[in-house]
Amino acid sequence: MASIVKLEDVFKQIEINDGVIKAVRTAQFNEEVTRVVFDLYREAKYELFSLIEPDRVVIDIFKPGEEAAISETLPAKPEEKPAPGPEITGKRVVIIDPGHGGKDPGAIGPTGLKEKEVTLGIALYLKELLKNAGIPTYLTRSKDEFVYLEDRTNFANQKNGFVFVSLHANSVLNHRPSAAGIETFLLSSKYIGASARDVADRENRASRAHPELDTDLAKIIADLEESANIKYSFDFADIIQKKLVEYLKLENRGIKQAPFVVLKGANMAAVIVE
Repeated sequence: MASIVKLEDVFKQIEINDGVIKAVRTAQFNEEVTRVVFDLYREAKYELFSLIEPDRVVIDIFKPGEEAAISETLPAKPEEKPAPGPEITGKRVVIIDPGHGGKDPGAIGPTGLKEKEVTLGIALYLKELLKNAGIPTYLTRSKDEFVYLEDRTNFANQKNGFVFVSLHANSVLNHRPSAAGIETFLLSSKYIGASARDVADRENRASRAHPELDTDLAKIIADLEESANIKYSFDFADIIQKKLVEYLKLENRGIKQAPFVVLKGANMAAVIVE
């Protein structure tokens, strides 16, 4: 199935209504990224790839039962070995990421309690609760070990996670009461919200040095994939923030955004909870 939409001809939204796609919406996400959103009637299989002459990104969205076929005029794509995933259970998979670990203790409290210990304890408790509810749940670490931020995201993608929650529990210099409370973060190329830069700088220290994407086109594809999850991540963050504030009776420090390495590349709704 092919619905061809030229971005220069689109002002915010174009109706498709072909039984699979309701509409295609576009918006200028930031100075470097144009956001394209496909409103679907239901879940659908898709293929995302790039072509040249002219340079373009192609998204094929298939109707139920329709075989994904590539035109003979397109270059053949190398066969990709699918990443190992969880057994199909009909349940959405939850990925819990206990922040820090191993040589990275995270914040250290006045009694010597380490953030890595707090986050792991909470993660193990949450996994047990979700397990009892019949929800498949995986932890990026289940013991005191160091895991690079990029490996945490890769693990979540391999397990076909539906949501990704990275747990953190920071300390505050001088014990400022105004800094106590709950805040939830999601991915952005900019720093949005008070303390966003400080938190991102602190949490990104466990990143593995990695080269920039090879081409501008690769960056466009990565931005497109990530932008498609921004709305879901914000909705997810909103639910978490409201529920934690309601049940823990702590200060609502709001939802903020920053370029967190652990969230970049996640193929799902992904947030950090502090």
